Amino acid sequence: MISKEAIADLAAAVSSEVDETLRGLVRRGDLAPEHLFPDAPFETRLGLAAHALPDSSAKAALINRFMGRSAADPLTPKTLPMVQHEPFRACLESILGRVVIGGTDTPVRAKIPLDPMLAREQPGQCRTPWHQDAIFRTNTDCDNYMSVQVWIPLVDATVQNGCLHFIPYRFDEGLLPHHVGGGFLGIHPVDMPHDRAPVAVEAAAGDVVLWSNMTPHASFHNHGDVVRWSMDWRFYSADKPNNVEAKDELPTDFSERGKPPTERTVLACSFPSADFVLLDRENPERYAGPALTKAAGTTGTVLVVATLSELIAHTCLDVCARSRCVECDACTCA
Repeated sequence: MISKEAIADLAAAVSSEVDETLRGLVRRGDLAPEHLFPDAPFETRLGLAAHALPDSSAKAALINRFMGRSAADPLTPKTLPMVQHEPFRACLESILGRVVIGGTDTPVRAKIPLDPMLAREQPGQCRTPWHQDAIFRTNTDCDNYMSVQVWIPLVDATVQNGCLHFIPYRFDEGLLPHHVGGGFLGIHPVDMPHDRAPVAVEAAAGDVVLWSNMTPHASFHNHGDVVRWSMDWRFYSADKPNNVEAKDELPTDFSERGKPPTERTVLACSFPSADFVLLDRENPERYAGPALTKAAGTTGTVLVVATLSELIAHTCLDVCARSRCVECDACTCA
C-alpha cells in the first residue's frame, strides 16, 4: 500500500537519526570509532553497532532510542505521510467510521538481529511474547472500545527476521489473563486459545498489517542479518474517551474500586501520548494536512502540529489530562 519512494524517504530520515545517535555514543566514549559503520546500509547499521557495544544495558539503551518516544519523537512527522495516504484512510473509515483519531508511542521500531548477550540478560529486548494490546490500557472500562492497531514494515518482514504472528480471535472474545515474565507483559501459556493455530504474517516493505486491540500476537527472535525496522500506530473512533476536556482531577481505577460502572468516571482509553485527527469527513479542516500545520476547531483531541517544541508541549498537555499523572523526559505533571 505504501510506495517504495515513501519508504525510501522515511528510511533516509531514520538513517540520519541513527547516524546522529551513533556519533553521539562515539563522542561520549561509549562506542569505539571503528564501530561507527558509516558505510553500512540502513538495513544493517544499527544492528552492527548494537552488537559491538560491550554490555547488554548499552545495547538496550541504543535500541530503546527508537522505541517508545511517542509524539515528541523527531521522526514522528516523517511517518505521517504514510498514514495520510487516502486509500489507507478509507480503509480505516470502513472499520471505525467517518471520524478517525490516531496516535503512536513507537513511531519507528527496531528489532536487531539476535544478540546472544542481550537475549540472555534482557530477553524482552529480543522477543515479544503473546499479548493483546488492550492490556496496556489500565482502565478496564476501555475493553469495550475497539482500536485498530497498524504495523508497517520498512524492510521485508519474514519468519526469519521476526515478522508478526497472530492468533485468529474475535474482538468480542475479550481480554485474556496476562502476567509479567521475561521483561514483558504477556498471556500465560495455560490461558492461550489452544483451539486455533498461530499464523505467521510475512509482509513486504510498505505493506500494512491491521488487527484489533484484542487480537493475540507475538514476535520472536530475529535470526536474519538485517534490522527489522517498522512503524506502529493505533487508530480509533471519536467515541473513545480521551479526557482532554476534563476540568477536575481524574480518579484512578483504584480510587473508585467498588463503585458500579455507571457511577465511575470514564477514563481515557489510549496510551498517554498526543493524538491527532486522521480523518473527519464532515470537517476536513480538523485533520493535519501535508504541511503538518495546526488545524482549527478541534475538540477532545490533540493534533500533531508543526514544530518539535509544539509536539512536546501538546504531548505534555495530553499526558497531564489523562487518567494518570506521569513524569517523562519532556514534561512533569503538577
